[in-house]
Amino acid sequence: RELPEHASSLELYRAALALRAHDPVLSRPSALDVSVSDALLVAYRRNEAGERLLLLNVDGERKAAKGLAARESEAELLLASEPREHSDGPFELAAKSARILALRGRQSS
Repeated sequence: RELPEHASSLELYRAALALRAHDPVLSRPSALDVSVSDALLVAYRRNEAGERLLLLNVDGERKAAKGLAARESEAELLLASEPREHSDGPFELAAKSARILALRGRQSS
């Protein structure tokens, strides 16, 4: 736990648990759609509170999540394993990284 790489993993894990406990989409029953293509996992969770997008790149190289309905400019970053580089185009993920995003304009209030 004291090594820097272990401390950052533990911090990310704790942040993910807190997000799951408090986020209105992740903490309640929701529909789940998952796909995998070219070492990139894409998961959408949605309910009456909104929609969340999980992107996970398990490859050793940077990946672009092409063909998604949403663009980076339409999303609020909730959690990331690596710093996010803003883009108005398709989502791009560093090698072996993950993001959880809230998709804007996709809430039923």
